[in-house]
Amino acid sequence: AKLVGAELELSQPWQLEIAAMLTPIGYAALPPEITTKWRAGEPLSAEEQKIVNAHPAAAKRLITKIPRMTEVAEIVYYQDKWYNGTGYPEDDVKEEAIPQGARIIKIFKALNELCGIESPDVHAFAKLAGQLGKFDLELLYRMQTCLIEGESSKLEA
Repeated sequence: AKLVGAELELSQPWQLEIAAMLTPIGYAALPPEITTKWRAGEPLSAEEQKIVNAHPAAAKRLITKIPRMTEVAEIVYYQDKWYNGTGYPEDDVKEEAIPQGARIIKIFKALNELCGIESPDVHAFAKLAGQLGKFDLELLYRMQTCLIEGESSKLEA
């Protein structure tokens, strides 16, 4: 987050860094049995899924209680929102109206799911680029450019 914030010349890069550290804080509000089931990839009931989907709202409530953290709370709140406006939270916010930090965190989370502890490569970015509507493609390309050096870093969509 620190590297991306600097490379993308964010006006408040510290907000992205703090948000990246706080993205999982909403999971603390989940009942342990749901967390275990969800992390194991087991199917969730509609009610359990609703509880899991509410974790960013729980995080936002916690973070907004800290002075000067309103923007960080918004980043964490929108971390699972698709660029096209679908996903959570269910509201009319989409595209550029989603905080840039949230769009960055969404990409980081997806890269983490794809690559685990390995560094992302051009194929991981191409896979994300193929998920139309999910990510800000311009931001995805800019992140790829700053995280992968060299000519091979061009998206292969």
